[in-house]
Amino acid sequence: MYTSDANKALISIKKIWDVIGIHQRSIALLLLVFMLVAAALEMLGIALIIPTVLTMMGREFSEGFSFLQKIFVYLKVDSPEEKSIIIISSLASVFLAKNIFLAFASWFQLHYVFNVYFKVSKKILLNYLNQQYPFFLTHNSSELIRNILIETNQFIFFVLMQGLLIIAEVIVVVGLVAIMFTVEPTGTAVLSLTGIMAILCFYKISAKYLQKIGNARQEADALRLRALQESFGAIKEIKLHNHEKNSAESFAKLNNVWLNATRQNQFLNNLPRLGIEVAAVFCLLILITTMLLSGAKADEFLPTVALFGAMAFRLMPSFTRIITGLQSLDYALPVLNIVHSELLTIPPKFAHSDEPILFNKEIIFENVSFHYSGAGHPALKNFSTTIRKNDFVGITGASGSGKTTIVDLLIGLLKPISGEIKSDGVNIHKNLKTWSKQIGYVPQSVYLINDTLKNNIAFGVSDNEIDTKKLLKAVKSAQLGAYVKTLPLGLETIVGERGINFSGGQVQRIGIARALYREPKILILDEATSALDKNTSESFLQALQVLRGKCTIIFITHRLNGLKGFDKIINLEEGNEVREKES
Repeated sequence: MYTSDANKALISIKKIWDVIGIHQRSIALLLLVFMLVAAALEMLGIALIIPTVLTMMGREFSEGFSFLQKIFVYLKVDSPEEKSIIIISSLASVFLAKNIFLAFASWFQLHYVFNVYFKVSKKILLNYLNQQYPFFLTHNSSELIRNILIETNQFIFFVLMQGLLIIAEVIVVVGLVAIMFTVEPTGTAVLSLTGIMAILCFYKISAKYLQKIGNARQEADALRLRALQESFGAIKEIKLHNHEKNSAESFAKLNNVWLNATRQNQFLNNLPRLGIEVAAVFCLLILITTMLLSGAKADEFLPTVALFGAMAFRLMPSFTRIITGLQSLDYALPVLNIVHSELLTIPPKFAHSDEPILFNKEIIFENVSFHYSGAGHPALKNFSTTIRKNDFVGITGASGSGKTTIVDLLIGLLKPISGEIKSDGVNIHKNLKTWSKQIGYVPQSVYLINDTLKNNIAFGVSDNEIDTKKLLKAVKSAQLGAYVKTLPLGLETIVGERGINFSGGQVQRIGIARALYREPKILILDEATSALDKNTSESFLQALQVLRGKCTIIFITHRLNGLKGFDKIINLEEGNEVREKES
């Protein structure tokens, strides 16, 4: 049983070591040095208690502290008063130095652990963003957000900080117990055994239960986030049908699971302190009783009792922190497993060639097929077509016919399971980076961030790198210029969360301006008019005519009767049969 626990502990330590990274490991070793220095100061402060008591009682130093007598002789100090002043001053100086050093060490430790948090959360996000697009089709965003924000935070407070605390307290306990053995071996053995037994008992009783409630907390956090996302995302329907109470109740149920797990963890963390206090008092009383029964006089064992009292006063918090730390590690074991797994997940490497993908002539789909994981039938089967440079192409078909799949394949988010997509005779997957730079994409639902109109159009570009000329050109081409002039703040206008301050047509034009800012050779619009009324949709298509001849436009829609003025229309029918019409 204990061998199994030891193996689990070693595995956990290795995972923590993996998570903190190479650079942070060297700083962790420096923290260990700080802990040793702090322990040495603790030991020195406690060791000075006996000579302080002996000096105040006017008695000679015991054998273990005879070196102090030699120091007094060297300094020519004879009077008990002078000796008391020197000893008390030394004790005060040691405790002052110790606490100043501990304050600095605490600052350094907090700086270290939050730096780890910064790096770990950033790396997990990068790992996610570098995954292929199908990864996001099979993973819930609330779980990904939980892992980045909550689980990394839990790792810092319940794993890393508690682990460092356990190491620091164990060093202190070992050092202080070593001093106690030199003074009173029997009493020290009893006190040490009691402390070890208390730690083991609390740990064994609570370990599995803490892991269980830790798993419950982790699952509840993901579900709480999802419930909140769904509530705010469906706010119109909730307001329309008066579902505010139902949505709040759904969140409250999940929140209650989280609260129960957190409450139980906090309760278990409070128990060790109470148990340790009772054990310490009983040990001290047993020690005094044993000495009295052995015939020792009170004035003879008073220094020893004073030392043990000071030790108990210092060791009680240490034993409590060790037990609480071990409990926190058990509670956070699911956190460690998640963070370790997500941090070390290696994003897939894309086949890459230095040869740039050019688009000067045509794009060819050659017998392209694609099948979504878990789907009953292919989304696309043996699809072939040719798109020439500067063509205005319409792709239509019923829902589920494969329109959006074609778009995702063309922009490189998905890779065909068979067949090829070539641009000027070269497979686009040989160099997706250069290929993607030539594409402007307007999705069915344009996602706007709660920022300025300018930053939404130049999405992903830092403020100091935004090209004003390209920005104004994109605004003009998307026919947003007249509307922007009516805004008091112009391009500095805040669009609101998800573009709440703009109409559907305006949002789509912002999406076009965003795509055109990158001066693409190919502009893809995926169901860009699906949420617009007939008049707005016709106005939107007329706006696209301005771009004819400047870039290749691929327009996806399920409205066949709305496709007018196109160079080519691709109609995806049932069974992925393709009917093409060229003007």
